[in-house]
Amino acid sequence: MPLSENKRRWLAAHPELGRNQSMKRRHDRHDYQSSCIYMITLAINGRRPLLGAVCSPDDSHSQPWFKPSPLGDLIAQCWREIPQYYPQVRLLSLQLMPDHLHGIIQVTDRLPRHLGHVINGFKVGCNRVAKGMSLSPLWEEGYNDRILQGRGNSMPCSAICKTTRAACGPNAITQNSSKRNRTS
Repeated sequence: MPLSENKRRWLAAHPELGRNQSMKRRHDRHDYQSSCIYMITLAINGRRPLLGAVCSPDDSHSQPWFKPSPLGDLIAQCWREIPQYYPQVRLLSLQLMPDHLHGIIQVTDRLPRHLGHVINGFKVGCNRVAKGMSLSPLWEEGYNDRILQGRGNSMPCSAICKTTRAACGPNAITQNSSKRNRTS
């Protein structure tokens, strides 16, 4: 599969990494089964804008806002179901974008398997939904993660959620909501 323009630019700026290394690397010395807070980013295969659209301000919204597509709503539902399969995972936030999503999760107790298995299970569930809509495969291979709290990172959970809401806006799905929070 050809590289996207963004990946080409990134690799040009970081020639020491070479063309064959993945930009979706894991931290070599991190225990991805331990208690920690992560920001996960998943991209739609081919960066197709399937999850919804950013809408312009109007009479009921003073700022641009995100309107999820029916698929976006189903993806958000799949996200909310992760703790049913992994009770050690607490969902702190989800922000859908037209062609990707950002989610913040907290691993509260040691996972029986690597975090990648949790993310893969989510992706498999989403692919089942997308297959029924003839949109499979839905996700790009792999995922990006950023360790927000754990060894060496001490940002309190409340600050992470507050920062996420500020960055993602009123449509972020946060720990205290079961659906989108939209302010008028």
